[in-house]
Amino acid sequence: MSGTEARADLPRHLFAEARNKLKDYTFIEADFQLNAEDTARIAEKALIKNKDSLKVRVSRRFDGSYSIQFLDAQPAESFTWGLIRNVLLQQLQAVQEGHAGTPELQDAKEKVTTVLTHATEALPEGQSITEPLTKDLTARLLTANRG
Repeated sequence: MSGTEARADLPRHLFAEARNKLKDYTFIEADFQLNAEDTARIAEKALIKNKDSLKVRVSRRFDGSYSIQFLDAQPAESFTWGLIRNVLLQQLQAVQEGHAGTPELQDAKEKVTTVLTHATEALPEGQSITEPLTKDLTARLLTANRG
């Protein structure tokens, strides 16, 4: 948003203060109550335990950026190694699909691919974890990436 648009929308007494810090000022925000289906999809990806309903606040700042807050989210008490594997596999796919325009980038791409592949293979499926980065997880990933 340009200075002229901000001048039209900001209260006059805030404009001088906000002129150079538009990213810090919220233009509008709205709260939404998600249904069970949308809550379940977000809960799986965000590692929260809410299942039936989740309250979300979407804010837009004067600079055009957005933020999203989960107002009543409860952190998951445990999650599975499989979830971590899925995240690693998604990252691996993104790296493999990326274009490496120089020999140096190709070398870096190969190294990242190797690290992600070893890390993915080191994680078991189906077992639950009660802490995000347990010593066991750290040890598995460090051991896998030495190869």
